[in-house]
Amino acid sequence: TPAWLGSARLYKETAQYTQAMEDINRALGQQPTHEQALRLKTELQLTLRQWDRALETVDELASAHPEATGIAYLRGLSYLEKGALDKASSYAEKAMDESPKDAYTLLLAARIDLVQEAYDDALKALNKILRRQPNFSEGYHYRGIAYLKTGENRRARADFERALNQEEERPETLLTLGDIYLSEGEIIRAQQTYEKAIHRFPQNMEGYIRRGELYQEIQQYDSALADYDHVVASSPNVPSQVYLERGRTKVALKKYNLALVDFNQVLRRQPEDYMTYCERGHLYQLMGNFSKAEDDLTHAQRIAPTSPLPTYFLAAVHQEKDDLQQALEAINQAIDRDSTYALAYNRRGEIFVEMETFEGALRDFN
Repeated sequence: TPAWLGSARLYKETAQYTQAMEDINRALGQQPTHEQALRLKTELQLTLRQWDRALETVDELASAHPEATGIAYLRGLSYLEKGALDKASSYAEKAMDESPKDAYTLLLAARIDLVQEAYDDALKALNKILRRQPNFSEGYHYRGIAYLKTGENRRARADFERALNQEEERPETLLTLGDIYLSEGEIIRAQQTYEKAIHRFPQNMEGYIRRGELYQEIQQYDSALADYDHVVASSPNVPSQVYLERGRTKVALKKYNLALVDFNQVLRRQPEDYMTYCERGHLYQLMGNFSKAEDDLTHAQRIAPTSPLPTYFLAAVHQEKDDLQQALEAINQAIDRDSTYALAYNRRGEIFVEMETFEGALRDFN
């Protein structure tokens, strides 16, 4: 059993979750009530977002070891990850009564504060934890999140970097730090950080997704497509957003028929996703199918009547059809819905040029 648990921990640390679970189950096959095996199984189930299974494993642990410590903490953590805040808070209070100075128990309470947007309380708790345990990687990670939520990006960045300087690396820390670098225009550092996450946690698909989004932003569409293809091929539960972004990438590469397949996949899952209707409508325009483009964009407008995007794209369709009056009416609707929409003013300026209304065009371009 110790050997199986040792290899399971190594697999878990490198995000090889299937192998980790297999070894945990082997250990439990030899000793069905082994306390550390049940604890590790709970942790892994939480990592895999198997909230209900994690709670079942905690029940097994409590039944087999009624005097074991940390049961309330594990239940609170499971309910927090599941999104059941009332139960999470209740068990967090019980955990605090049992172990008021335990760092992970204090961290659980701070995480609940973060979800409830009580950022000042979360920061107080996290500062207390880190004063006691200055090398606590998870403390820096979650304090970094608290700083992000309060707009203190420089402090957030410092905490995420400090979290990575500890012994334990977390994929969430690497990915969030990469996001910060990207938001600050440090493209190379962001790419390096995402690639470190991919190398360190090759089975965590978020690294490939984030790097794909970065490649899209810098217009390296072939590289972006390779990352999205890897996610689709490797993950049993591909998020709809991946199909949407892969479709957008294929549009940029002028692989229109393949992009259509991805947009259709999203709409089969989310039939009222107006953004995907906008993307598919724009794609139909590029393919020269103006009738289907108008159908999709009109439907998107019905789903999201306050969004400027459907009428912005609809204006482009009318403009390409040389129906300039309808194009002008549509783009005016987009501007009415969002008076700060710079692209809409630029498109209206182009429409005014085609209508030879140069004064209006100059006003919009300026």
